Order: sequence, then structure tokens, then C-alpha cells
Amino acid sequence: MEKKLVINFSENNLEIKDEFLEVINSTEFFDPSHYTSYYIFGNSVEDLESIDKVFKKISKSKKPIYMIIKNMEINSIEKLELKSEISGIITGLNDFKLITRIKEIIQMV
Repeated sequence: MEKKLVINFSENNLEIKDEFLEVINSTEFFDPSHYTSYYIFGNSVEDLESIDKVFKKISKSKKPIYMIIKNMEINSIEKLELKSEISGIITGLNDFKLITRIKEIIQMV
């Protein structure tokens, strides 16, 4: 069973009902061995200021890591030191059907 984890760094309440997808806040404890891929979600790159601790934990698993940033911030993303370790970055989502769009993106990758 492929269980995927969304790590929410935003203040948005991402309530996704899917048996193969779990959403947690960035401060919650999780066991990285339970998941086949990771999706880091934030409204902006600034939301990811405390990403180092979480990123170290999930990068050790050698499983795909994707980043979903709601705002279009190409320049900020280019400056991310971690971007070479990320399998994909999606930006520029709007609030209209945000949860639906996130689920669609996760199903595509």
C-alpha cells in the first residue's frame, strides 16, 4: 500500500480525506518509514523557514520529496539550498478548490 504524507507548513487547514494520504502539521511527530513519498506544502517559501529539521528526517528515507508552494515565487525557490534534493516543485496555486488541486497533483506524481 502506497501511503503518502503531506507536511503542512502553512496556516491553512488541509483536511484531505483519502486512505492513502495523510496530512500533518510540520511540528507533529511522524515515522518516515511508513510513507512512500512526501509532499511539503506552504503558502510561500517563507513558510518553510523551519524546514531543516523535517527535511533531514525525510531525506534520510531516500524516497521522493515534492514541494507544493501556493504562491508563485520563482526567485525565492531558485535560492532554496534544498532544491537539488527535491524531486519536483509546483507553485502558483490559488485558493479556489485548493484541496482538490493538491490531491490531483499528488495523484499525478
